[in-house]
This record gives sequence, C-alpha cells and structure tokens, in this order.
Amino acid sequence: MDHRSRAAGGRLLRPVLLADAAVTGLNGIAYLALSGVLGDAFGIPATVLVVLGALLVLVAVTILVIVSRKPIPRTGVLAIAALNTAWVLASIGYAVAGALTAWGLAWVLLQAAVVAVFAALQWRLSPTS
Repeated sequence: MDHRSRAAGGRLLRPVLLADAAVTGLNGIAYLALSGVLGDAFGIPATVLVVLGALLVLVAVTILVIVSRKPIPRTGVLAIAALNTAWVLASIGYAVAGALTAWGLAWVLLQAAVVAVFAALQWRLSPTS
C-alpha cells in the first residue's frame, strides 16, 4: 500500500471500528433483551443468546476503548480482526451443525457475512506500527 493509500486507510479505520462497535453492541443488546423471542425464531437456545449477548456487549465496549486511543493501537485492531474472524468461522460451523430454523440459518449466515466484511477491512486497514 502506498503512502496515499495508507493515509486513506488510516482515516477509514476509525469509522470501520465504530461501525463494528455499534453493530456488535446493538446485536448484543437485542440478544439480551429478546433472547426468548429470537431463540424461538432462530432455533437457538435462549441461554446461548444471553451469553452471546453479554459477550457482544463486552466486545463492543472493548472496541470503543481501543478506538478512543490516539493513535489506534495496531495490536488492538489485530485482536479485533482475529476475534471477528473467529466469530465468522464459529458462525459457519454453528450453521452447519446447529438445528436452526430457516430464519436462524439466514440470520447466522447474514451476520457472519457482515462480520467478515468488518474483519477484512480491519486486517487491511490495521496500522503498520
């Protein structure tokens, strides 16, 4: 990546991370608040959604802490990208192995695709030092 591309990437990293935090946090809150309804609709046990919801809220807060640093630490971005990559792989595994409803399968694969985009951007835009 040349100097101009790196500068543009640096300007894009913060909004990408903020969008990730917002999507992750809202998803977590929804899982916590609507675990029973979503569990029934998706074929996912409500207790799993509660645990995932709490985890997602924690991740969203962690992303916000990382974004608040100036400059944004490379290790933090790489950790978020790695966590997002693991989430995508786990989601695909759950979609294949889980007893999801049609809505659940669609949701799990949709959110995996969104998270994959975040991960790809984070890997690409992570600071070099």
